[in-house]
Amino acid sequence: MRLEPLCAFDLHYTSDFHLTRPYGNESGTGWGVGDGRVTGERTPPAVQQQILAGMTRVDYSTIRVPILAVYATPVSPESFHGCGSAADSAVRQACQELFDWTSKRLEDSKKLVRSAQSRAQIVELSGANTFVFLSNPTDVGRALVPFVEGLAR
Repeated sequence: MRLEPLCAFDLHYTSDFHLTRPYGNESGTGWGVGDGRVTGERTPPAVQQQILAGMTRVDYSTIRVPILAVYATPVSPESFHGCGSAADSAVRQACQELFDWTSKRLEDSKKLVRSAQSRAQIVELSGANTFVFLSNPTDVGRALVPFVEGLAR
């Protein structure tokens, strides 16, 4: 059985079910005009920062089972949605900041995974999207099969 691409889901979501997209695309993070363009934020930046600050980090050092961590790694600021053809310098700057922030968080996460007291295998898929099993099924399978086979040893 083959999973439908995410874009096909998007087509069904908007046409077959006659649902209105939330502003800011599927995430619904903004408010704006009827065509889905974001013209403002729903949540004030201070609230967003407090939410992020309150998130707890996973303590990977207590994990004692083998770990396979698959990361979708952005290759450039242009790889983010809405950044590919940004003509506005403020948008390009925001895309660069998002890329830098994401890259730092990915590196921090990989360091935490490596701190586990078990075998940790990290696979980076450059240019993959968040749904790595859909965007790069062959690469995920290539990493998963030997990982699972190694569990029996």
